[in-house]
Amino acid sequence: MAGENNQNNQNEDLNDAVEQTDTNDAGTPSQQQNQQNQQNTIATTIATGAENTDAADEVNQALEDNPSGAGNEEEASASGGAAEEETPESDEGSDDAQSNVVGGAASDASSDDASGSGGGSGAGAQAVGGENAAASEGGSDAEGNEDQGQAARTSAAPSAEASESDEQQTGDDLDSQTVEETFAVDVEASDEETISEVEDDFDSETVNETFKIKVESENDAPEAEQNLAYIMDEDGSITFTQEQLLEYASDVDGDELVASNVQVGADATVQENGDGTFTVVPSADFNGELDLTFDISDGQETISSAIDLTVRPINDAPVPEDKTFEIEEDGTLIFTDADLLTGATDIEGDNLTVEGVTYDGGDGILTDNGNGTYTFAPNENFNGDVNFGFDVSDGTDTVSANIDVSVTAVDDVPVSGDLAYSIDEDGSIRLSQEQLLSQASDVEGDDLTASGLTVGGDATVTQNDDGSFTITPDENFNGDIDINFDILDGTNTVQASADLTVNPVNDLPVPQDQQFSVEEDGTLIFTDADLLTGATDIEGDNLTIEGVTYDGGDGILTDNGNGTYTFAPNENFNGDVNFGFDVSDGTDTVSANIDVSVTAVDDAPVSGDLAYSIDEDGSIRLSQEQLLSQASDVEGDDLTASGLSVGGNATVIQNDDGSFTITPDENFNGDIDISFDISDGSNTVQASADLT
Repeated sequence: MAGENNQNNQNEDLNDAVEQTDTNDAGTPSQQQNQQNQQNTIATTIATGAENTDAADEVNQALEDNPSGAGNEEEASASGGAAEEETPESDEGSDDAQSNVVGGAASDASSDDASGSGGGSGAGAQAVGGENAAASEGGSDAEGNEDQGQAARTSAAPSAEASESDEQQTGDDLDSQTVEETFAVDVEASDEETISEVEDDFDSETVNETFKIKVESENDAPEAEQNLAYIMDEDGSITFTQEQLLEYASDVDGDELVASNVQVGADATVQENGDGTFTVVPSADFNGELDLTFDISDGQETISSAIDLTVRPINDAPVPEDKTFEIEEDGTLIFTDADLLTGATDIEGDNLTVEGVTYDGGDGILTDNGNGTYTFAPNENFNGDVNFGFDVSDGTDTVSANIDVSVTAVDDVPVSGDLAYSIDEDGSIRLSQEQLLSQASDVEGDDLTASGLTVGGDATVTQNDDGSFTITPDENFNGDIDINFDILDGTNTVQASADLTVNPVNDLPVPQDQQFSVEEDGTLIFTDADLLTGATDIEGDNLTIEGVTYDGGDGILTDNGNGTYTFAPNENFNGDVNFGFDVSDGTDTVSANIDVSVTAVDDAPVSGDLAYSIDEDGSIRLSQEQLLSQASDVEGDDLTASGLSVGGNATVIQNDDGSFTITPDENFNGDIDISFDISDGSNTVQASADLT
């Protein structure tokens, strides 16, 4: 209450004198009416803020534009509306005081009273002048928020301090009129100002009038110039103090302000700390905008304000999983980036990558294959645990995890090195246990046995009683033969192999003995092709005749030098003759035989020249002996002469004893040709004789 009284006292000090001038001139009633219609000059006192003196100028300008206080009710209402339009608007956050001007309305003296209303304007304005102050709700602040304001009207008869003296009115013998004035006073102002205006455009009389303005105190709500804005990081918290929350808050009356009731929607919680501070904790991993509201109170009235809280995203590190792999002793482990990222998570859903796998131990070799895969090869015969490290990145942060590789123990199988053997074509080889196991070993030192030997083909295998194996390649085969066999250590079996090379050996050509036949006293001709008929070579070599030989005496063999040969048996020889000949494949030569059969032929008789002579007109008798005297037969066959004939100039008579009588013609002399046949019983040959 003390504050209110103090405020009232201050408001009393703000009352100013108002000079009102009524212009009166004696004359006819018509002139008086005209004068009544003339402008009444009203001196209006406006209490306003020290920083807003322009508002008073605007009021005076309005009075100049419409100086007449007289008129109908519509004009009076319009005058009141003008006051609302003249209300200076304040931008948000402005410190300027606000003033609302309400125009005055005039009425005749016969009216009991006249009233004027601000019509909803004048937020925060206080009633001034007269004793009839009436409250009127309405108006808005600079931001459009409804506030309570009061509009005031003066009574028809102002107070004594504000009325003209009777002497002035009576002495001037003027028509009386009642003037009602409504003033708007800004309670925020601490200064006072008196405005007087005298209209002297016509003959006038000036009357000074002084009255007081009483400003009634009313609490002003606090104001927030603008929302608060803060920024924080994801997964953090922020504490607001009273000073921070009230940074943009103010109160015209200077009341102490308190911020309270901080609220937030989803994605955060608010904790009141008991010391006037409030802590806001966004939800885990939340980022984005949070809208907070809070109340500001001056102890009487409360307004709402807001905080725009921006939660900046921060990267959350990925969460990989440790990995476990198992591999057998002497095995190889292959794993991928995808294997390592199985179970790995990232709260933001970032793409995760494996940045590297590391191993600094000595129990094996870890290889990055460069294609997102990794190979670990434990040392030979090693078993136990091996640990690797690997890094997972979300593009911003990298987190390490472990890999546990368990190398399990296994019984080692025997091993064998390369084995190679060779033999010549058409040979065989015998492989003992010692030979087959010469390159075999066993880590545990177990006794080894070779068994189940087989070949891929082109050979046969015989298992011998002493554990050895005999391999016999196929006839004339040469080349490689694959040998496979098992090696046993009593528990495990491993397959071993060996290479058997069969060296090629030249195979001799295989000629055929040849047989020819020729008749006695005939001639045999044969060729190289005749001799190679039927000859073969396993390798397909080209075969040639290297020569034909004959060392006998039953005929003559001649090499004609053109691949042909001639054999002429001795005259009248018959029987078998043997030659030799050689066939070559270019490497080796093989001999063969030629059997020539000279078949016996019955020889025809042969006869030498015969000549006889007789005298003219004589005759001659030729016996068998005479005719055959020059004849012979190789076989010694008995010969017979027959069929004797002459060429002419004679006649022939065959006698019973086989002789022939030739009688030349009478008186003929000269040569007569005699022909006859000689036969050996099989063959007949013609013989001749001359008869002179």
